[in-house]
Amino acid sequence: MISGDDAAAKATVTALIDTFGFDTVDAGPLAESWRIQPGTPAYGPRRNAEELRADLATAKRPRK
Repeated sequence: MISGDDAAAKATVTALIDTFGFDTVDAGPLAESWRIQPGTPAYGPRRNAEELRADLATAKRPRK
């Protein structure tokens, strides 16, 4: 999973991850990176790309 504000950098990282044989899941800009923090569905368990996208979509922002 990647997250970032620089589209060119994300494309570079995606290409690198692809060379290792893994799927890349783009979680969007850094402002959305909270979706993979502790307490969210995607944090911790092994997921395939489809499951990770679903978990990121259903994440609820933790209260401060």
